[in-house]
Amino acid sequence: MEVSLECGCGQKIEGILKNGNLHVTKLNMSGEGSGGFIGMVLRPALAKSTGSFSALAVWERGDNITNIGFQDGVYKEEEAEL
Repeated sequence: MEVSLECGCGQKIEGILKNGNLHVTKLNMSGEGSGGFIGMVLRPALAKSTGSFSALAVWERGDNITNIGFQDGVYKEEEAEL
């Protein structure tokens, strides 16, 4: 079953619900509130998850670009090398 979770301020998590687990297929984190979304929603949710996730976060008009990732609940963040 496809699932879409509206998290406020235009932030959204989309995925597929299988056997009681959400398999995330898309995250929309942009605009106002996106930094708060990472800290208040994404990190706590993925801290309790298994599997892996990686993405590039582009902050404030591209002034800073960061690699963010999770592996079995462990969060990593580092400046992206472009």
